Amino acid sequence: MTVEEALELARRHGVNVMLEGDSLHLEADAPPPNGLLAILGRGKWDIVAALRQREDEKRRAIVRWINDHFTSSPAGVCAHCGDGEGRTTNSFSCLSGTSGARCTPRATLHGWGNAKPRPAKRSRSMPDQQ
Repeated sequence: MTVEEALELARRHGVNVMLEGDSLHLEADAPPPNGLLAILGRGKWDIVAALRQREDEKRRAIVRWINDHFTSSPAGVCAHCGDGEGRTTNSFSCLSGTSGARCTPRATLHGWGNAKPRPAKRSRSMPDQQ
């Protein structure tokens, strides 16, 4: 069975296969069949390599998109909303006092914090909590 076939079989059984370091992390709403776990176990290293390659391709695509679409705003002006200096809910909160050289994005601003959390799924790497 190929990696693609194994991942498709997992998807058909409602199992999301993710990469966590050198391990596979499985999430599902219901326990997956033992046969599926055996298939994923036998092909683990090939699946890990394929998922790593996919992650690398996604990262490259994101970097390409940013490089192709980046537009700078004037200094002190938010590119998202156009507000300027003195804005207390700026999308960046400066950490270095007066120089402003080190800033970090804050996920609670400009609507980023309005995203609703996804419902929890059953995880094979965590024990059930009841």
